[in-house]
Amino acid sequence: MAEETGLVPSVPLELFGFYHNVHEATNRDHLAFFVCRSFRRERDAKRNAEIAEMAWFDTAVLPVGVEPGTARRLGEIAGATSTGYRW
Repeated sequence: MAEETGLVPSVPLELFGFYHNVHEATNRDHLAFFVCRSFRRERDAKRNAEIAEMAWFDTAVLPVGVEPGTARRLGEIAGATSTGYRW
């Protein structure tokens, strides 16, 4: 987490779910999704090949273009939608 975001967890991460991601390249992609409820900033995040932008948003008003699987997971964490197994 610190490597990509500059944020360091203050408490243990919670495994929220394990998901199957199906796309044109493979049917064997899986994602482990963790929730961090408390953290501290160690350094500023830098843009790289994996992180184009980092910002804070209300989960009910996400920006246009958020990847659909990410939007679903945020809705699940907020309690607005039920959990599924596909990303």
